[in-house]
Amino acid sequence: MKLEIGTEITWISAAGKLTGKITNITLSPSAAGTITPWIDIKYNGNCSARLCANDGYLKQMKVELVDTNLVERTNIMTGKKYLEPKNTPVFMSPACESYWTM
Repeated sequence: MKLEIGTEITWISAAGKLTGKITNITLSPSAAGTITPWIDIKYNGNCSARLCANDGYLKQMKVELVDTNLVERTNIMTGKKYLEPKNTPVFMSPACESYWTM
């Protein structure tokens, strides 16, 4: 997984599943003499978090990159939420009335 400043990610914490944008990456020496990467994340407006970016910790927290080409929509017939590409025409989207009237 390639983490860079400006990348949007999701992760699982005690507060639930959160989404935020990476604002800083810091490399710190550990007591064992290795380098530990840390990522600073802004989420929910003014909130911030710092996560250890070691592979094991990222897997435990289920860190994933957010696909910015997808948007969450609600199917107007079932009420269920789903993801679809941003540029889906309205007549092909179950979230729009025109899809159901054709």
